[in-house]
Amino acid sequence: MLQSGHRPSVAKAAYIFLLLLNADAVSAGGLGAMGRAIAPYLPRVLPTLNLYVDDSHRMGPEGCHQMAESNLSTLINMILEACENNCGNNLYKVIKYAIPTYSRAS
Repeated sequence: MLQSGHRPSVAKAAYIFLLLLNADAVSAGGLGAMGRAIAPYLPRVLPTLNLYVDDSHRMGPEGCHQMAESNLSTLINMILEACENNCGNNLYKVIKYAIPTYSRAS
């Protein structure tokens, strides 16, 4: 779904991916079961997310209702932050390699 290029589908798939990343995040340092399961696959997913980092496509009522006031780039940045927080300490380098424009949240 992320590689389909159909923005409403990409937005829905990305939102579900964000929900999975945050499903069982351990508050102290991340690495819940979902983070450990997703971490090995992130190098394959990140280049696809890079396509939408600067996409200003608005997600309206037909998209993710929880993200209706947001755009696709905001959702992708939320995913990247969740990956960094929930999938391990060394993931920043992996994200930065795949998405050079990414910077840590302040």
